[in-house]
Amino acid sequence: MTEYELNEFQSEFDPVALSESLQEDGSQSNKAKNFALLKTASFLVFSKGPGQVSILNSNKKEALIPAFTCREELDKWPFDRQEVERMTFTALCKLVEQGAKLDGIVIDPFGRALHLSRGHLADIRQTLRAAAPRKELKMRATRDYPI
Repeated sequence: MTEYELNEFQSEFDPVALSESLQEDGSQSNKAKNFALLKTASFLVFSKGPGQVSILNSNKKEALIPAFTCREELDKWPFDRQEVERMTFTALCKLVEQGAKLDGIVIDPFGRALHLSRGHLADIRQTLRAAAPRKELKMRATRDYPI
């Protein structure tokens, strides 16, 4: 990403707002609304190449993908800088699912962090599936058989 793109980037997702919203209202409909916003959000990640992102190890020995909501949060990274890439939440989830050694995602790890373990990611996926409108398949007999 260019410096201009980094400076202009602001994720559509606010982890603090999600936490506060879920504390105030833990209903399924509120969860579904907030998780739908998270699912469509994009984040900044440090990349080592296509499909390879930097990993952050927690105090509990968890391997987490650090994702950042803006340039200010990204600048808090205390380690060596690498290429920065924009990734969707869905793409980050797929990396966690495919990586047996990955334990989850941490959004804004050096600010007001939001830690999403594999269990949390599964809960998000299940909540979104349950909230998805059911499509009804209607079948009827055809009347235009060739004679």
